[in-house]
Amino acid sequence: MKWVETVSTALVLSGLLAPPAVRGQCIDYADYLHGVGGIDSVGPVTGVAVSGDYAYLAAGTWGLQVVDVSSPASPVIVGGVSTPGDAPRVAAAGVYAYLAAGTWGLRVVDVSDPTSPALRGSVQAPGWEYDVNVTVSGSYVYVAAGTSGLHVVDVSDPDAPWVVGTADTPGTARGVAVSGSHAYVADGIPGIQVVDVSSPTSPVIVGGVETPHVAKKIAVQGSLAYVADELLGLSVVSVSNPTDPTIVGSVDTPGFARDVRVLGTHAYVADWGEGLKVVDVSDPAAPAIVGSFRPRGLVYGVTASGSHAYVVGAVGLHVVDISEPAAPPIFASVPAPGKAGAVAVFESLVYLAALPWNQDPSNLQIIDVSTPSLPQAIGELETPDAAVAVAVSGSHAYLADRYSGLQVVDVFDPTSPVIVGNADTPGYARGVAVSGSRAYVADGGAGLQVVDVSIPTAPAIVDSVLTPGSARDVAVSGDYAYVADGGSGLHVVDVSGPAATAIVGSVETPGYASGVAVSGDHAYVADGASGLLVVHVFDPASPTVVGSIDTPGSAWGVSVSGRTAYVADGSSGLQVVDVFDPTSPVIVGSIDTPDTALAVAVSDSNVYVADGRSGLQILPAQCDDPQPVLLSGFRAEVQGRTVLLSWFTSFEHMHDGFNVYRSGFLESGYARLNDSPVRGRSPYSYVDRNVRSSTTYFYRLGAVDLRGHEVLHPPTSVTTLDWGPRTALSLASPSPFRRETLLTLTLAAPAAVRLDIYDVRGRLVRRLVHETLPEGDHSAAWDGRDDLGSRVGAGTYFIRLEAGESTGTTKVVFLGSR
Repeated sequence: MKWVETVSTALVLSGLLAPPAVRGQCIDYADYLHGVGGIDSVGPVTGVAVSGDYAYLAAGTWGLQVVDVSSPASPVIVGGVSTPGDAPRVAAAGVYAYLAAGTWGLRVVDVSDPTSPALRGSVQAPGWEYDVNVTVSGSYVYVAAGTSGLHVVDVSDPDAPWVVGTADTPGTARGVAVSGSHAYVADGIPGIQVVDVSSPTSPVIVGGVETPHVAKKIAVQGSLAYVADELLGLSVVSVSNPTDPTIVGSVDTPGFARDVRVLGTHAYVADWGEGLKVVDVSDPAAPAIVGSFRPRGLVYGVTASGSHAYVVGAVGLHVVDISEPAAPPIFASVPAPGKAGAVAVFESLVYLAALPWNQDPSNLQIIDVSTPSLPQAIGELETPDAAVAVAVSGSHAYLADRYSGLQVVDVFDPTSPVIVGNADTPGYARGVAVSGSRAYVADGGAGLQVVDVSIPTAPAIVDSVLTPGSARDVAVSGDYAYVADGGSGLHVVDVSGPAATAIVGSVETPGYASGVAVSGDHAYVADGASGLLVVHVFDPASPTVVGSIDTPGSAWGVSVSGRTAYVADGSSGLQVVDVFDPTSPVIVGSIDTPDTALAVAVSDSNVYVADGRSGLQILPAQCDDPQPVLLSGFRAEVQGRTVLLSWFTSFEHMHDGFNVYRSGFLESGYARLNDSPVRGRSPYSYVDRNVRSSTTYFYRLGAVDLRGHEVLHPPTSVTTLDWGPRTALSLASPSPFRRETLLTLTLAAPAAVRLDIYDVRGRLVRRLVHETLPEGDHSAAWDGRDDLGSRVGAGTYFIRLEAGESTGTTKVVFLGSR
């Protein structure tokens, strides 16, 4: 049975008359600007500084939070310290962070132990306001202190900082940067002020220039200053002559420019409601926006270090990969007659459903995309209410038309679509899928409606099932319909026949299930603020969430092609997610579309996004590297006192071998067992001899391709038998070692024991043990010396145990003496 997934996403797999689609050029989204990780803080974050492996967050009334960003994809809050009053801004240098605590002044925080930051000294000065800003240079901290201007604080003694100089700027000092002997102050309406701080105790204003709007923050690189100028975006100012600064270029960002940092030839602007804007400033006279990243909530601050930008705002910290600061390309855009909210694609035709906007009643638009870079709108149709979802099968389109139910549209001639049938569903038609002669309508509070469309001019409701929530989307695969049911999660409905229609399985989701797609044994749920969920549906009666990824925005729709899921993520645009390992989906890239991504469809090498008021956006698809292996089976079984792993493959491409991993836990703690990849032909096997009795082990396989890339497969488990005590030799620990390594022997019975050390040529180096030992555990240490007491050379050595009839060998690496 053919299936079609729909919207908020709709992907059409069959139809009539349309010519073959022209394939676009796929790209690797990871090569472009994209978010890689983030963390929700305890409250809004207004300032951020990065030093080494740590980010320091100014979190208002929660004070300072310290985040380990050594793994940018998985930042972790490791410490924090509260301050009296709000802390809107922070700077960091060495082992100290400097927290601007508003009217409470400047706080010095010792972060030499990031897990336990400690308040040191503080200083207050008259006139300091809430929204102050700080930067550090040498042993001085420079404070943009609002209407009281610039203050210079000596922090050479962290326990007793003190204000040594002030400069009363004419406006409201909100930002400050220091370069050489000058401080540059973003001073609100008067623009920027240049202050000579060669004598920190006597700062003097030596120049200034009025910027077009309100100067909020400032960054300086070389002879140029970059000003976040609120409503009018970014201004570039030449400060080659500090006494006569001159505006040389500007670019109007779409939001409110609140903060700015510069790295190389790009400026990074925190643009409030519009997220992060990346501006190419290689030509200072003509700065241009080349990339954008829009997280959830408002954005207040930004800093950049190495290949990452760190963006903070209403919901915490976002880490953005800026290795390539430009955004992925958009092939073309097509304006919609209303607010584009659903999309379906059939070969070279795209069907775009749009809600009325600005009094334009048109609801369905048909677009020829045979040349993706030159799309042409060729047909339009007004529906009785407002089309919010669309699916296409054969020569008909099926529209979920809100309170007017299901509309059947003849699109045999796509230039003249005509409504030929209607089924007035009892609820609020929000999603639609078609399979065979049935249309399945996600009908809001009325649940799932099954409509017979074998006679398109006379569609008839033939069955229904009431879902607990509000049915928003539906996908069909085989004999089952999968309903995204808003707050009640995902429901699996048996639609194999009229007498069978019923919910057979359900799974709650943490967010608001708004979109669903099915591929193979998995359903992919766009779950609102909780992002993308992957649900294993091999057993429809027991759907299980096996993986998830929290997207930056709010996931409204999803489409899946190969190993990639495309998520329409609301204000954060399109998120591209690798789902090759369904248990560990990973965002590999994204693009901040112009408006609000509400639905997505993918066909061939093109992605089509229904982007709200910006209409249809046509984008390149992710280039899916062929997966190195498709497993058809993987099992673990006990054989004697070992575990035998065996696995089978149905497909291999550019495959180099397998790694075998073991853990005592299902979710974590896996360690590799093999020294070199397991190679050969299917079926494969591996024997784990180092196991204990009455123990449960979890095993995973890592398939390695010829480039060294590895893909982990889901685990299998086994529990060993109780086989009593066993003679064994442990691994040497530590290894490698310099001073001493320890070995542990376990004897099942008393035995004559020899424990010898050999070099790689098989020559005896040292006899550690040569005696009869009782049953139980014993230990022996080797200090890297031979039988004569001389230090041996650095290298690999083998340790051999002979205990009665039992033998064992392990190896150790000696690093030599310094």
